[in-house]
Amino acid sequence: MSLAETYHGLRVIDLSANIAGPLACMILGDLGADVIKIEPPDTGEATRGLPPRWELEEVELGESWLLLLYSDGIYEGKVVSRGTRLGIEGLLELLRAEGPDAIWESVPNRLLDQVEALNDGPLEDDVALLAVRCDRLEGGL
Repeated sequence: MSLAETYHGLRVIDLSANIAGPLACMILGDLGADVIKIEPPDTGEATRGLPPRWELEEVELGESWLLLLYSDGIYEGKVVSRGTRLGIEGLLELLRAEGPDAIWESVPNRLLDQVEALNDGPLEDDVALLAVRCDRLEGGL
């Protein structure tokens, strides 16, 4: 089975707008999911007219992998005790603390809880986390 068939048979109803949600749904579609995009009838998706700003690049991920997709709201949260934003390095530090044997199905929820605790409450920006995991079995997925 190819990477493009990973989510074959999964149907996703995409009601998202702007960048984070549509991007996650686009990736799921690229991995074989049947994505049905619902847009406002008068105006369509707000970012539809934006040009792509990156080039497509394929990366061989190997037998087992985990991909964590996140919006900027998660790392733009403040670390109140430091008076600074969490930033990418702070987010990576929290992820490294999870360790390689973490139960990844629950990592996004724990990560969000930790970031909100550092922020002394809910984050003010949009927050989206999606963990996609693949463990290839002998003879396919």
